[in-house]
Amino acid sequence: MKYPSPISTFFLQRTQCCKEICLTLVLDEICSKFGFSNATYFATAMPDTVLGEEVLITTYRNCWVDHYFEKGYKFLDPILTIGLRSILPVNWSTITKRDATLKTFFGEASEFGVGNSGLTVPVRGIHGETALFSVNSNVMAREWQLYCSKIIPDLVYLAHLFHKQVLESRMNQESKKLLILTRREQEVLRWAAKGKTAWETARILGLSEKTVSFYISNAIAKLGAVTKTQAVATILSKQMILF
Repeated sequence: MKYPSPISTFFLQRTQCCKEICLTLVLDEICSKFGFSNATYFATAMPDTVLGEEVLITTYRNCWVDHYFEKGYKFLDPILTIGLRSILPVNWSTITKRDATLKTFFGEASEFGVGNSGLTVPVRGIHGETALFSVNSNVMAREWQLYCSKIIPDLVYLAHLFHKQVLESRMNQESKKLLILTRREQEVLRWAAKGKTAWETARILGLSEKTVSFYISNAIAKLGAVTKTQAVATILSKQMILF
């Protein structure tokens, strides 16, 4: 494998030239340009997500992703479990694969196009989230080791850049949600954030309680929330409404 230029530089050039960009497409381009079989970003405990929700951006085939989750490999995958506990990059060659179950897992992964050699970089976010950025290849183990000795610092930087980009993209998506809230929907959420009930808000705004509840329900749906409390938490975390 060749290392013609820093991958992080390529990533910065691709993301800075466009306001909105498909990160999956960027991962595809990175794989093609730098000789990887696949690249994957996985994050858990991200801000503004429902409890247990995870973020996955990957070049893996859809059939492998579906198979992975259907088989419950998320709870078996040593790369995932070790990576989430580690603070340093994890070279896949250090993972023991003697167990029959793990042999089956890695064997199936190979059949679906996952490279045998890989590197995973953990990222600890400022909001308490954890992300993993991984690349893999089918090159020989010795060649992969030599390549890793050159690429690790750059890949660590790339992992953090990618995570930052994901956070910013999610923030932009949340901010756009405000644009579809009407003035009344913003008003009722503003008073809800101050602890007012639908009845109290109705008295303040000169509306019926039923109308206030209607506006709240609309706002909840538009923000992709489940409850009024979650909708209020969304606008507060993003400072979407000025008080």
